[in-house]
Amino acid sequence: MMSAKYLGDKIAISLSLLCLIHCIAMPIFVVFVPASLAVILGNESVHMWMLIAVIPFSAIALYSGCKKHKRFNVTAIGIIGLTLMVLAVAAVEPLFGHEWEVVVTVIGAIAIAAAHFKNYRLCQGG
Repeated sequence: MMSAKYLGDKIAISLSLLCLIHCIAMPIFVVFVPASLAVILGNESVHMWMLIAVIPFSAIALYSGCKKHKRFNVTAIGIIGLTLMVLAVAAVEPLFGHEWEVVVTVIGAIAIAAAHFKNYRLCQGG
């Protein structure tokens, strides 16, 4: 049976990748999906809801993994990624526009996914 911390890493990786896909695919959706669905998916509240989902899973999984493997740099990368994603929504978009929000969010999502992947591997003994 898979323990909660391993499941947490997998969920956090999935949510980070979902966020990454959302940011990269949004321009394609705007072109190919009917306007009403594109407006719903493009709504800025989607980013807030993704953050609400990503933050607790990431925090719990990274903390649990760090307790086991003692590699604080892995947790630091995850924290940097989470910080970038929060800053993208809270500060980058209002100050620099949507394009820079996407760039910062993508970098943050990649950092979180990489941290969780490494966390998962270290907890497996790899």
